Amino acid sequence: ADTAQSGLCALDENGDEQPVFASGLHITTPAIGNDVGVVRLRYPIPPIHKSGDLSFKEIKALEAILLDDNYDDP
Repeated sequence: ADTAQSGLCALDENGDEQPVFASGLHITTPAIGNDVGVVRLRYPIPPIHKSGDLSFKEIKALEAILLDDNYDDP
C-alpha cells in the first residue's frame, strides 16, 4: 500500500546518506503528465519487465514515434 514516508535515507558503506524509496504496488499512480494527474488503480498492476522481447521493442519504437519526449512530465 502507499503508506511509506517520503524523505527517508539509509547510510551507504561510506556512511553517506542515500535516499530510499518504498517498493511494491501502488494504490494510486504517481502524477501523470498531459493534465492526467494521479489515477487510482482499481486492481494492482504489477510491473512486467520484458525488455528483451520483440513485443517490448516494438512498443518502445511506437512510443518513440507517437509520444513527445516529455509526455509523462508533471
